[in-house]
Amino acid sequence: MFQLLFADTAEGEWLDRVCCDFGLERKAATYAVRQINTFDSSGAAMDVPLGSRFQIEDVSFTLTEKIAAGQYKATCEQTGTAGNLYSGTILPADNINGLGSAELVSTPLTAARDDESDDDYRTRFYEAARQSAFGGNIANYEEKVLAINGIGAVKVFPAHLMGTAGQVGLVIGDTQGNTASAAKVAEVQSLMGTDGDGIAPIGHTVTVKTSTDLEVNVAAAVKIKTGSSFSVVQPIVVQAITDYINSVGFTDETVYYAKLQAAQLQSTVDALVLSSLEA
Repeated sequence: MFQLLFADTAEGEWLDRVCCDFGLERKAATYAVRQINTFDSSGAAMDVPLGSRFQIEDVSFTLTEKIAAGQYKATCEQTGTAGNLYSGTILPADNINGLGSAELVSTPLTAARDDESDDDYRTRFYEAARQSAFGGNIANYEEKVLAINGIGAVKVFPAHLMGTAGQVGLVIGDTQGNTASAAKVAEVQSLMGTDGDGIAPIGHTVTVKTSTDLEVNVAAAVKIKTGSSFSVVQPIVVQAITDYINSVGFTDETVYYAKLQAAQLQSTVDALVLSSLEA
């Protein structure tokens, strides 16, 4: 019972209670906002009614705002990161006269997040308790930027790295740490303000950018254990490599050989022996 009263051992509702005593609430799942482009049968941009619904796989979207002719903001009807997935041709869930086709743009305008896990919630609690966010220091910028809907990662570059007094650089990522949309970058830039009329304090000039993807090529020579097959092992190893590479960026910043090797071995510990690795 006592384990439920402390942040390092509490879980679920009990962790919520511990953290809420310090003014920190668990982040709930959000709705993704995507862009849907609509066309007539000739391929020309076509306007459709707001409120029209579209569906792809197991997620559906409702058009909520017109961006330009045949271009709309669409809010996912389901919460969570499933709304960030899929792109390309999307089908109407309603009957729309004259519609030839519709396209779901790949990069979310505002990426959704899932309910915050106990581990992530606990880590954020420790960071809030141990850091002093004040007056435009790094912890203050991180706290303010990560509170913006659709932002899940930020790297702060202070003036001595920017090369000019009063200059602050922010590199942001979406809720999954991926490249943020241009619209989200513009939104955060606007929220920073100028000369103290936004999040940034007086005397700070903030430049907001997002990350760019870096291709990492990995080659591994493996020996398949008796009783297994390459067709079974290959997709598991590829997924393990992908998951580890995707986890690197705003936190570690470095791809470690040992961690990459460990991720592969742990993914199929009974299926292969790793004989060499190149990255």
